[in-house]
Amino acid sequence: MNTTAQPSSPSPKLQLTLNKQTLEIHMELNALLTSFGAPTDLAQVAATAWERDLLIEDDTESKSTLHYLPARLIPAFIDQILDQLSVESSAAAIQFRDGFRALGASTNKLITLTQTNRPEVLDLMQQWMEMAPASYALHELIAAQFKRSTAFAPNPATTQGGQ
Repeated sequence: MNTTAQPSSPSPKLQLTLNKQTLEIHMELNALLTSFGAPTDLAQVAATAWERDLLIEDDTESKSTLHYLPARLIPAFIDQILDQLSVESSAAAIQFRDGFRALGASTNKLITLTQTNRPEVLDLMQQWMEMAPASYALHELIAAQFKRSTAFAPNPATTQGGQ
């Protein structure tokens, strides 16, 4: 994977990309930092800590390099920069981090339900696939990431005293 230590330029919208080889969703760091009012130079933390996990692309439109971090690492990235944020940015970042963790927990529950092979659950999944194929496909991509991330990251509930 191509890596560089230069942070990308800020963007007004969150930017996601899909790594087609690993089917992993990545989030552009400066757009993330901008979304909760944090200084974009904090992207350097991820460039240093997760250099091998970064996906780097040149953006011809903005003539800058974009740095994408796997979505599974976003909560850890936010934890690492919290002490460097203002009160307002910190509150927004915590809310974002907790949302990612809640998404992971919900996805894990869905994964568990689908593995039960109970007919009523399988029927609901089939209906979901037919009625909202894009939503179902996004769930499958996210589920695949959270399946992988549980092997690499501790459960937040157990590392924070079960809170």
